[in-house]
Amino acid sequence: MAHLLRSSRATSGFSLPKIDEDDEKGSLGLTTLHESQEATPDVDIVFVHGLGGGSRKTWAKTVDPSHFWPKAWLPVDVDFKDVRIHSFGYNANWGERRQSILNIHDFAQSLLGEIKNNPSIRRSNTKLILVGHSMGGCVVKKAYILARQDIAYKALAERVHSMFFLGTPHRGSDLASILQSMLMVTWRRKPFVNDLLPNCSTLAEINDSFRHYAVDLRLWSFYETLPVKMMVVSKLVVEKYSATLGYGNEEISSMHADHRHVYSGPTPRETILRLKGILGMTELAYEDDLAALQDLRHPGSCFWFTEQPDLSRWKLGSPNSPPIFWLTGRPAIGKSVLSSHVIDQLNAQNFKCSYFFFRHGKAGRSSLADCFRALAYQMSVNDSTIAQCVLQLGQDDESWDQHDDRVIWRKLFVGAIFQLSTISSHIWVVDALDECAKFSSLFKLLPQLPSGLRIFITSRGTNEIERGITSLGPRVVTRSLNNHDTAEDMHAYISARLEDLSLENVDELCRRILAKSQGSFLWVRLVLQEFESAYTDEDIDAILQDVPDDLYEMYKRMLEMIESERRRTKLARSILSWVTLACRPLTIDELRCAIILDINERPHNIEKAIPTVCSQLVYIDQASRVHMIHETAREFLLSEDLESTLAVKRGERHGHLAQLLCKYLATDAVKTPRASQPFPGTKLSMVFDTSLVEYAARFFAEHLYRSNSEGAAPMYELCRFLKSNILYWFELIAQAGDLQPINRTATNLAGYLRQRTKYVPLADKDIQLVDAWAIDIVRVSARFRSKLLSCPSSIHCLIPPFCPTGSIISTSFATQPRSLLVKGARELDWDDCLNRIDFYKGRTTVVAYGITCFAIGMSTGQVSLYDGATVQNISMVRHPELVKLLEFSGNERFLASAGEKRIVVWELKSSSQIWLSGLASPPIGMCFQSELLIHTNRANQIITSNVNTGEVQTVSLGGSERNSEITDESPSKAAFAPELGLLATGYRCQPVSIFDTGSGAFLGFCGGLPNGIDALAFNPSTDISALAVSNAHGDLLVFDPQTTDLRYKKCNVFANALAWSPDGKSLVTGDSLGRIEVYDFDGPDSTLIYRIDSERESVKSVVFSDDGLSLVDCRESRAHVWKPAILVQKNTNIGSQSDISSQVTHAPRTFGPLGDPKDPEITSIVCHSDGEQVICGKRNGEVALYSAVDGQELNVLYGHSRGTSVVAIALVEYQHIVVSADEAGRILMAVMSPLGKHGLQAKLIMDTRFNSAIFGMLTNLDNDRLLVMGKEKDELWELPSGKVINTRIPDENGLRSMIVHPQAPNAFIMFTTTIARVFDWTDFKELTPETGLPLHRDGLSLSKDTLVNATYHGSTPIVEAVKAVGETSGTHLFCWDIVSSDSTAGIRILGSRIGLLTPVLRDAIAVVGSTLIFLDKDLWVCSLDLTTFNSAPYGKRHFFILSEWLNVNGDMLYAMTSKKDFIFVNKDGLIIGWTVHSGSMYRRTSSSIIPTISSMGGTSGTRTRV
Repeated sequence: MAHLLRSSRATSGFSLPKIDEDDEKGSLGLTTLHESQEATPDVDIVFVHGLGGGSRKTWAKTVDPSHFWPKAWLPVDVDFKDVRIHSFGYNANWGERRQSILNIHDFAQSLLGEIKNNPSIRRSNTKLILVGHSMGGCVVKKAYILARQDIAYKALAERVHSMFFLGTPHRGSDLASILQSMLMVTWRRKPFVNDLLPNCSTLAEINDSFRHYAVDLRLWSFYETLPVKMMVVSKLVVEKYSATLGYGNEEISSMHADHRHVYSGPTPRETILRLKGILGMTELAYEDDLAALQDLRHPGSCFWFTEQPDLSRWKLGSPNSPPIFWLTGRPAIGKSVLSSHVIDQLNAQNFKCSYFFFRHGKAGRSSLADCFRALAYQMSVNDSTIAQCVLQLGQDDESWDQHDDRVIWRKLFVGAIFQLSTISSHIWVVDALDECAKFSSLFKLLPQLPSGLRIFITSRGTNEIERGITSLGPRVVTRSLNNHDTAEDMHAYISARLEDLSLENVDELCRRILAKSQGSFLWVRLVLQEFESAYTDEDIDAILQDVPDDLYEMYKRMLEMIESERRRTKLARSILSWVTLACRPLTIDELRCAIILDINERPHNIEKAIPTVCSQLVYIDQASRVHMIHETAREFLLSEDLESTLAVKRGERHGHLAQLLCKYLATDAVKTPRASQPFPGTKLSMVFDTSLVEYAARFFAEHLYRSNSEGAAPMYELCRFLKSNILYWFELIAQAGDLQPINRTATNLAGYLRQRTKYVPLADKDIQLVDAWAIDIVRVSARFRSKLLSCPSSIHCLIPPFCPTGSIISTSFATQPRSLLVKGARELDWDDCLNRIDFYKGRTTVVAYGITCFAIGMSTGQVSLYDGATVQNISMVRHPELVKLLEFSGNERFLASAGEKRIVVWELKSSSQIWLSGLASPPIGMCFQSELLIHTNRANQIITSNVNTGEVQTVSLGGSERNSEITDESPSKAAFAPELGLLATGYRCQPVSIFDTGSGAFLGFCGGLPNGIDALAFNPSTDISALAVSNAHGDLLVFDPQTTDLRYKKCNVFANALAWSPDGKSLVTGDSLGRIEVYDFDGPDSTLIYRIDSERESVKSVVFSDDGLSLVDCRESRAHVWKPAILVQKNTNIGSQSDISSQVTHAPRTFGPLGDPKDPEITSIVCHSDGEQVICGKRNGEVALYSAVDGQELNVLYGHSRGTSVVAIALVEYQHIVVSADEAGRILMAVMSPLGKHGLQAKLIMDTRFNSAIFGMLTNLDNDRLLVMGKEKDELWELPSGKVINTRIPDENGLRSMIVHPQAPNAFIMFTTTIARVFDWTDFKELTPETGLPLHRDGLSLSKDTLVNATYHGSTPIVEAVKAVGETSGTHLFCWDIVSSDSTAGIRILGSRIGLLTPVLRDAIAVVGSTLIFLDKDLWVCSLDLTTFNSAPYGKRHFFILSEWLNVNGDMLYAMTSKKDFIFVNKDGLIIGWTVHSGSMYRRTSSSIIPTISSMGGTSGTRTRV
């Protein structure tokens, strides 16, 4: 498929042939698409489409014939050379107006007849492979059954070898129910649609028969994993349980596609777009660079270089040729042009070539991370195997542009791409490495290149480069470029250009130019450009006489020529400043807008003006981007000793450009971003040029950071922008789908402030404003990331009210018109603790972080995995003992857990155990190396296990010949450095020892004095050789493990947990007092930059997130996720230090103390009918009164035993009674009376034990009965006496839920998994037959204990939201209608399932009238009309809630008051309540329960299709 993955640029030029509707769908019957190349094919493959498809349409993503893959792709695959290919079509168009009498049986008979009567198939004895998509799979099964049952088809049936089912609804699909309803409305009968209904008898019959006949077949079932966007919901059309058969001879696999595309495969464009998103390739700058160099290259030149024997041997990968070819040379000698030629030659010879051109100081082109992502993208485009690998890594929305070069290299390349067998067919070309910001890091990475991968690199021959090349040893062959090498090419180029100019004496001129050029192609180009304005021989002689032979003198002469034209100097200075300092090349339109901002002049014919005014110092490429003619020209303009009015004073001009960009962002230009409409209600004063908006939004802070920070004007304009348009800036960035510029902006603002405080005091109001926004920018991006990406305009009215009341975004924007009104107790300042995870059984022991998720191990053996972005629990596995160690594999495919006696390896995707090993000795450390799991134990052994093959290798510490220096003492701590192949072990009475992990050889001691080791951690960066050690004396020590020298020591740290950040620049420690400290090692000395003080539990383990911006710790009964702003702000990967002025260092930020939450967690809630008060039960046993007006706790009414959680509350309003039950089965009843103006007081009137676990209580409308529901029994009480009227022992297992009968208030209904029963409130007498009322929950495979949770809302109908054991697809919604008659035996319950909501529904909140208000899976509060939803499935999103409000089980506690106000509970124990109104926030209306998206500033005021 490599030929299918081309860049969008490469495929943008052709047009598609027009195909009419019939041709697009395909013909009916059996059509042969391809005859085998072999005389007698071995196999016939028949493709059978599904519902609404066609013999061509189903198998092609577009009308483009090249996308019809059974015909266009398979025949060219060498593995299909002996295969004949067919496609079968039948009329399954459910949308046709005319009725149909056909069903699956009819289609199967037609398929069988077509195959039997096909001459090619009939005359051969080939094996048959049948491929069915959707309903086509059911047709295939039925056809095979008919063939097995008919003697006439016996021979044909025996030839069927395999079947492939793609998204086949073996047990039906909810989509059929929707289509059936639509067809009934339009009076169009389609029996084949009815055949696909869930639990349909037709499908049941096919499955029962097929099971007996399919024993000898090879079966493959593929199920979809992405929902199809249909109206209000995005839904899986065929759930996994329906798409699989469950047979022993069935292979099951998932496909990263939705139902529509599970068969057609992605188009090249779609694959490329996904790859671009995963790798952060918003712009393919390397293509522009290559095109520009190709234009410069003279035809026929450079072949002398690629024909050299040593380069040819390198290109072919000869055995004796090193994998790296390194070309060095001085500036402007032609290295980049040679690189472009090498690329063209490799591509012409069908090598898989990926390339990158470094450009100093240009965003996206100056770092190793930029290079690695570009190479990975091109490798994916050239190699479908690598593409699938990258797509697989990106399934969890992982974006590699958020990682630094070390992480990308380690996890994307070493951990994934380098493991693939096709890697040996790839070649990299990397040009101008010396222009990379931190190129020295590459020398540490190159030794890890896999066998077969070859690299061509060019650079200047600096001392640092030469030292790096020397360190690579025999892995590299070098070639130095000199004047003689390029002389012939230069002569040919000069001659051709002189002839183009129609000059005489070409040979003589050529000789004179060559003599002065000193081998510089750039110098030659500049001279020849001057020749273009020469009209006499004297002019040419003057040019050659006057032009200096030194390139820099040439630049100086060009500046003098510009300055001589005083009229143009102003424009030239502006152009040169922007082009020299721009963070990426500007387009012509961007530069025009920038010039107008700068000098208030509008240039005409700018394409011609730019190179003319600037005397050829800049040029315009084919993509209309403006560049400096060469990096040496940029260096010349920035040199501090340049005396010219056109000199670009770095710090001063960066400040000027920053001032202009901030001023521009404060205008209405930012309010009209491209591809979007202005925020509702925005009034634009005039039309602005928006050409520069994208650049200004992304890079204004970059220019601020690089400025000298002394001037007041940039700060003034920055503050104007922050006070006016900062929210529009958020929206603009979020619309691009990448929030990385937000964090980068915060980093730059923090750096700018550190510099600015040298000139103004910290108390300056502007400093405080910018500092506040630098913090809020990071916090908003972290806390509301998913909301910003899904709804960028939510930044205006939805996000500010959720921010802390003391934050700058809240104080500035939370109360603006149309904002959501949030009430209740809210945090004053941003909490560095993003989330707290509480565990109520067992204690935490260890935490580990992978790429996208982290895992927490428990003393109970439980290992819980959490999504790193949302901190939501995503799965749980069970280790057979206390978990001591956890370790992720580099590609996050595996997780290893270890205890005293066992190690288990889990596959994360399926949460399944794939490997288990018993242990003879307790492990003390482990790591992954690809599929190898390495651990060391207390028996002084290193054990390497292959988790795929089970092969185990054991070596002893010290190797086969044990060194006498090595102690026999058992080590207590250990740490691995898999990249270095090192192991460090710590002892109680011995110094730290270093070993080789492969051989076990002893390498040396770190430190001389034995003093007990508490923790060890190797620095993961290969650039930084460091081992952190914490000893029992409280010392924090950092050794160089290569030399064993001590590099750093700090006393009185007492860390018992250590971890390095992925980039190796930060070290975090945790101690027994609960204190966490972060040290910055990005420099010669370590600096404490952050501290979390705590008087709580000991820190057991602490780790950095994969991006190094978050911390996760675990301590006894809880874990915390921290997002310190300092970790974002300290990121200095934004330019070399030479580009900025010295910075001011500040004292470390301290957070804490970390104590208990303000209030214990609320566990149950009930609202008073007046809508003003709420009564809550807490985890500590308290029952408290809260205000529904402002969410404040008014007073505690009474309490259960301390530490006993309240599980249920009932309010008996007419008798002023509150009843509460706790987890121990104790029930308290109290009578309430007024206390003060708003409070209540309570007096206990009953205290009893229920003797069973209680899960619910219900009162009748007369308030004289209370139903108490328990695990073993249900009781009906009289109120207020508490007398037990009757007791019932349930015979149902699993879920039981009770509601008041909506039509008969003197009765209540009990729902179970399979039946419902009706009881009398008077005496608990059952009013229904003994068998109960059957409940038919379509779409659920039910047993007695299937349902685990259900809530009920409304009355006519009763809306049930129910969750089932093992269900991951969502919450099921059913509507139950109670149909009564005069006799109790005539009561019936009729149900209908709203299956379309299942994939998105999380919880139902309330039903008001016919409107269902619910919480979707993305935590948005939504609404829809139940009466019209099935026929017109529309709904509205209104606002969201925060994920940190969910409890430890991921559940949300909520209610709606009688005034239609929402009450939510956050997990810190505070009631969070807010009132939402339509229109004005202070005015209620009866026409809207909650505001529409348009009235709250959402993305659209129109209805949204689910």
